[in-house]
Amino acid sequence: MFAPADPQSSPDRAAARLVAAWAGGNQAEAASVASPLAVATLFSTPYPAGALQARGCTDPTANPGSCTYRNTSTDGIYEITVVDGASGWYVSAVIPET
Repeated sequence: MFAPADPQSSPDRAAARLVAAWAGGNQAEAASVASPLAVATLFSTPYPAGALQARGCTDPTANPGSCTYRNTSTDGIYEITVVDGASGWYVSAVIPET
């Protein structure tokens, strides 16, 4: 089972931390809050600079939950699955719908 190095205090913080790492091209930072599969999936596509819009997360009591980001250039969606683990929230999966 995956255990993140730096779990976050909420679903939106976990997703935002992953997205910020993606924006900065920092896979090591992304790996501190997301599973290897989630990092690989997200980093397999280029970050859409200036075109990514946070659309919010599900109710923070839902576990697992999801956070959605929209690429305003392509109208694509990134569905980010977040899980409340033993020590905080982390990203378990990313589903790009581009």
